[in-house]
Amino acid sequence: KKLKKKQKTKKMVSLSNLIPRSEEERMTYLTESLGFTTEEAKEICLKAPKSFEEYEKRRKYTEEELDELMINPSHRDACVHLLVPLNDCRYNTYFAPWKCKYERARYERCQYKLWLRKVRRSERMLKADVKLHLIYEKLEELQRLDGGDNDDEDDEDEF
Repeated sequence: KKLKKKQKTKKMVSLSNLIPRSEEERMTYLTESLGFTTEEAKEICLKAPKSFEEYEKRRKYTEEELDELMINPSHRDACVHLLVPLNDCRYNTYFAPWKCKYERARYERCQYKLWLRKVRRSERMLKADVKLHLIYEKLEELQRLDGGDNDDEDDEDEF
């Protein structure tokens, strides 16, 4: 049973899960957690995008193709490669709600992951902003304290 589970996990590795990690973290994640050999892990790391921007650039469709497929510009994100087959399936099945479950699930999962990335990025930016704000407050306080001491010294020099 353990062997079957490892084989299933090997098939289910998503390259987008490897984006935020460094090269060493990717290798240890693939070898220790998922049971890949070192050679397999190196091959996967070479295929994995280095950043989220690079991941978005790997889209399968050009802008002209998306215009021909009549994809709304608001839907042209990193998940558009899953939206096209979903729309085709919907059209071919006359928009039957019980059809195209697999395509819909894949598209919605991609949208959810994209949303999570945006939330995490905004949380990191917010934390960095809060830290920066605290640093500025401390600097202003130190400048006030330092400036107040200099005024006292100047007053002493005048007498």
